[in-house]
Amino acid sequence: ATEVAKFNSDYKVYTAPYIYLLRDTRFEFYKKFGTMAIPSFFVYENGKLLKKIIGETKIENLIN
Repeated sequence: ATEVAKFNSDYKVYTAPYIYLLRDTRFEFYKKFGTMAIPSFFVYENGKLLKKIIGETKIENLIN
């Protein structure tokens, strides 16, 4: 299994709706989102960016 699949399985991320994990094998993520930091979190609603968090954060910062 890939690292992303293992993480998804270990932490049951797949049970949370609208959370997507990715692995940027073509190294294009930073071109579109302006960061290479891991982890990075981008919260969207109706196609609009509501919150961008670069680096580690508490789960409360993501769900509020």
